[in-house]
Amino acid sequence: MNYPENDRPEVTPRSLAEWISFTIASIILSIVVVLVIYSWATIQDKPPILGVAQK
Repeated sequence: MNYPENDRPEVTPRSLAEWISFTIASIILSIVVVLVIYSWATIQDKPPILGVAQK
């Protein structure tokens, strides 16, 4: 967005708590992505472990 020179919003640096939260969330997301890719890459043509049965 183009602001006039004197109306630009001030950019404040991120706090330590924000960086820690971002780092933890990124690590958790990375672990989930790696596990999904690993599971997808190593899965064989097996039937599902769980099944649904009607009485």
